[in-house]
Amino acid sequence: MNQQILSPEHVARLEKTLRRQLLQLRKALGDSERDTADLHLQIAGHLRALLCDSKVPVLLVYAEYKSIDLRVWGPNPPGFRGTPGRMAFQVNALIASSQPVAYSYEMSIRDYLDTPIGATPVPDPSGGQPSQTVWYTPRQLIKWVANKEGVAHLELDPPASLRAVQNGLTVFGLATLVGQQGEILKFGATDQFIVRSALLQIGLWTAHAIDRVLAPPISSANKALADAIRAQTRRLLNAFANKANGEIPVQDTEQWVRSTPGEFVRKKSQYVFVERLLYFKELHSEIPQWPEYKVCCELLAADQKLLQIKLSHESEFFSLTTFDVANAIGIGMLRRERSFEYSEELFQQLYDPLEEYLYRSDDNFELVAPIAGLSLTENVDLGPGIRIKKLADEEISQLLEHGLLSDRPMRASNVRIDIDCCVSISVRKTKWDGVEHPLKRATRISEEIAKDLEVAFRALVIHKTGHLQIVGSVLYGRGFFQGFPFPSVTHAIHHRRFRRKYEWSSQDAIGLKEIYQNLVQSGAKMNKGLEFALRRFLYGYERVREEDALVDLMIAAEAMFLREDRSEKELSYRLKLRAARFLSENIAERQAIFKLFTQAYDVRSAVVHGGDPEIPKKKDGSEQSFAAFVEEVEEHLRIALKQLLKLAANKADRGPLVDWGKLQLS
Repeated sequence: MNQQILSPEHVARLEKTLRRQLLQLRKALGDSERDTADLHLQIAGHLRALLCDSKVPVLLVYAEYKSIDLRVWGPNPPGFRGTPGRMAFQVNALIASSQPVAYSYEMSIRDYLDTPIGATPVPDPSGGQPSQTVWYTPRQLIKWVANKEGVAHLELDPPASLRAVQNGLTVFGLATLVGQQGEILKFGATDQFIVRSALLQIGLWTAHAIDRVLAPPISSANKALADAIRAQTRRLLNAFANKANGEIPVQDTEQWVRSTPGEFVRKKSQYVFVERLLYFKELHSEIPQWPEYKVCCELLAADQKLLQIKLSHESEFFSLTTFDVANAIGIGMLRRERSFEYSEELFQQLYDPLEEYLYRSDDNFELVAPIAGLSLTENVDLGPGIRIKKLADEEISQLLEHGLLSDRPMRASNVRIDIDCCVSISVRKTKWDGVEHPLKRATRISEEIAKDLEVAFRALVIHKTGHLQIVGSVLYGRGFFQGFPFPSVTHAIHHRRFRRKYEWSSQDAIGLKEIYQNLVQSGAKMNKGLEFALRRFLYGYERVREEDALVDLMIAAEAMFLREDRSEKELSYRLKLRAARFLSENIAERQAIFKLFTQAYDVRSAVVHGGDPEIPKKKDGSEQSFAAFVEEVEEHLRIALKQLLKLAANKADRGPLVDWGKLQLS
């Protein structure tokens, strides 16, 4: 879970919006004319703003700011997706619950929004039998209704998928559902029952979630500890005021800020220099003598759930100490408000995430890997905890401080930035045991997450042509103590041959998700031929020289189309024939593909034997560059890879994916 960086003004605006949305949402949910007045449309509009907005999904942003992990129990497991090509009809009485119920699956709200909750056949427009099935997710359902049915926009000819879900089930009698907290949800004779009941349940879950994130803490896991830290915070703020003679200590600094759409500059700013009071004024040596601080230390040491906190009266680089915990909120108040005044409201705001961090059983990490060459229109969730997202300016500033995104010196006054996207991977790891060295732990976790990063990048490369580059990665510890665990930075500079721009549109998200899921599902059972072909295809993508790229691509082609053959005869002919048959049903296209791979084989042979290859001309007889020819070969192999990965994902073993003999004779 990513803890959001928000100003007090942002927080106040989010809270105001949540209260206003909650009032309207409850009114629509409880209206006696909810169904006759089609108030499910209004509910969809609220849910779109709260859960599905591409920039500020209000509830999700606020929950992440408060480090509250919103959990949903839904009808299908996270990451579930229907089997492609099979007809299916799935209607679930349970759509969303805020607590465990029979036959439900627990997941985060972000995973839930992209996990299917049902399926229905799509009618044939010509009146024949349905030929395909739509598996719909909460995000799709909410956005379909909000954007197509006149809530935010009206589409006169809504998508066939939405029509299929709307017409999937009609209630002619009385339907009754029991809500998450015992509510009786009754439906009279109604159309669009699937849509109405789903939006109603998601709306009820959302109302409960808003109540949770806005509610003041009722009790603490250790009330005595909360009271002790409260007393220590008051004492610390008073001591700060006395040491500073009422003046807030500030220090000049510089930070990266955006000046133009493509440029960041270093701008002077000031931050509250608490260390001046703690160390220059020798306050850190006085604090251990305070009764309030001693009580904090005793309670922290006595709580068996807090074994990872080291008993120390100093802040340490590699360990979280009692000094850090006892003084965290006082320091946080001074830095945030620039005031020595104690605020109980602010104490509660800061203590909740502190307590959540102290008592959780795991540590949250996020690996951020910036991608050069990609520009998104909206974030794309690939799977549980893995997303490709747009970078906020604050995140770009942090990455620049780590030396990523630019090859200019870190202290340059300005840099040009053409990177605004990253792969973000969030994971939970067992809480630090205090034994493994934090640097080794960070390295180990980075290496473990790197496997998921590789799959995500492979999906992007297989999806379409264009220049992409991972420029490095940063592993962050996400929690109240942002610097613990501290960032672990990896630089990765690859020089690839020139390619055209990686063109991205909103329609690409579906295809990219499918490729990623196919890579994940086929991973353990992928046969050696496809695994080798995939690896050589990616080698070809990374090559600097076109000659080397073509050699790797043709090795990949042989692994795709010839892997299962034992015969060594007529390899080139069989490869060309199989590629043409596999990639197209059209005779003219097959002839063109056959000719392309004939030329590719000839050029490859000239290259590997040290000759000077002759670059084939275009179909119209005009000249073309070596790079353009290689890119055409790569694109055909990319299409073949997509089809083979889909076959592998739906196959139960590592056996052959295609009956080539049957295909050649068909």
